[in-house]
Amino acid sequence: MVTAQYTGITSVDTLFDILESKTPTKSDLREASLKNDSASAKLFIRQVDAFIRFVLGVDPKTNKPSLSGGLLGDVQAYFGMVETQGRGTLHIHFLVWLTRCPPNSAAIDSILKSEDGDRFCASVASYADSIVRNELPIRLDGKS
Repeated sequence: MVTAQYTGITSVDTLFDILESKTPTKSDLREASLKNDSASAKLFIRQVDAFIRFVLGVDPKTNKPSLSGGLLGDVQAYFGMVETQGRGTLHIHFLVWLTRCPPNSAAIDSILKSEDGDRFCASVASYADSIVRNELPIRLDGKS
C-alpha cells in the first residue's frame, strides 16, 4: 500500500500491472532521458540532491547537516556549478570545505614543515583510504 500511495496508484489492477512490468535498464533510462530535456533535468536534480544528502551529509532542502553525517566528514560549506557536456547532458563541479581542514596551501605547507608534518601526512592518507575504494572489474591473472 505504501508504494501505491507514494506513486498515486488508485486501483489494485494498476498496482499489479506495475509490479509485473519490466524494470527499465540503465541504457533504457539514459535513452529516454536524452529524448526528454525535462525528465533529464529532473533526474539530474535528484542525483545532485542524493549526492548532497549522502556524500556531503547535508539536507538539500534545509541546508542543515544530517545526524549521520556525510562520507567526507563534517562539511562547513559547499558550492556547485552546473555545466552541460558536448551532447547537452548536465554535470556539476563541487567545491567542498571540510571542518577542521587547513584553509589554504600556505597553511598546508606550514603544517608539512612543522614537527607534526609526518603525522599530518599519515592522517590524510588514512582518511583518504577510509573513504575511497576501487577495484578492477577484470582479473589480472588471466583466470575468469
